[in-house]
Amino acid sequence: MAGSRGILLALLAATATLWAAGAAQAGEVLRIDRSGGAARVQDPSVPSRADGDLGQKPRDSTPSPRAGASAQKKKKKKEKGPTRGQKAVTKALDTALKSRSIPRSKYRRYKRQYALARSRQAKLKGQRSRELQSVIATVEAVALRRQLTASRMVPVFLILQRNTEFWRASPFPKSRGYVQFKGSQMLFEYYVGEGLQLQPLANFKKANALHGACVKPTGVPCDKAALGKLLGEMAATRVTRGRFKAYEYYFDFGGGKPPWISGMATATGVQAFGRASKLLGQGKWRKYAAETFRAFDTPAPTGVATR
Repeated sequence: MAGSRGILLALLAATATLWAAGAAQAGEVLRIDRSGGAARVQDPSVPSRADGDLGQKPRDSTPSPRAGASAQKKKKKKEKGPTRGQKAVTKALDTALKSRSIPRSKYRRYKRQYALARSRQAKLKGQRSRELQSVIATVEAVALRRQLTASRMVPVFLILQRNTEFWRASPFPKSRGYVQFKGSQMLFEYYVGEGLQLQPLANFKKANALHGACVKPTGVPCDKAALGKLLGEMAATRVTRGRFKAYEYYFDFGGGKPPWISGMATATGVQAFGRASKLLGQGKWRKYAAETFRAFDTPAPTGVATR
């Protein structure tokens, strides 16, 4: 534990430095309203693209080969019934329901979201179709590896839902651009060929910026409600991963296959929840920080322990 605490302290020091350097710069975000309208705005709490970088280069900005292969497979098997991926998703949902890991209301909602995503993707054309197909293919790939667990269904189907809404008519974001939906503080990031993806590091850095505006004069209004809402939304996406809770990524990146986690994002999350606990006076945020700590005691690929 002592070694992992030293690693965590070093990571927190690094993330604190990055936050301090990037907090003064506003990041651009594409905000989507409930009618599908969009506006590009500068938000002082949104990290810059460089500040939200995971430290590795994404793969080429080309349509996902996985998405294309899945689409071809779907066409070939269209008349033969459900694909292996479809069956795997259905099996994962049925298993979660039978084991009472999810209530019937969630079971029905997830099935509707999956069916709607497939139906809408079949009607889309060009890059919009490929982006949504890539996200659908990821859901199926995670299910085929028997990793679509009950806790993981929350972030996986949230990402699927947002992509299903977005690719219908919303304007294309910039590559690696942030997208935010009306009524939510959460940031999604656009990776070309991978669709919109939930970005834990960017969200936790946004939380740190919101916290910073409340503890020192920056010229930006303090918004405790926004901070609490963002961290509440993020806490809802945490999954059980080994002996700890984690905030996962669900796209191919830097050689990682979904679901994977980032040490930098995990440390920044611990920092964000810890700071919010003190500022907002709510013990639950400290609890959320503590339950991710075992990631630093667990070797990769489950955890992020390193020498």
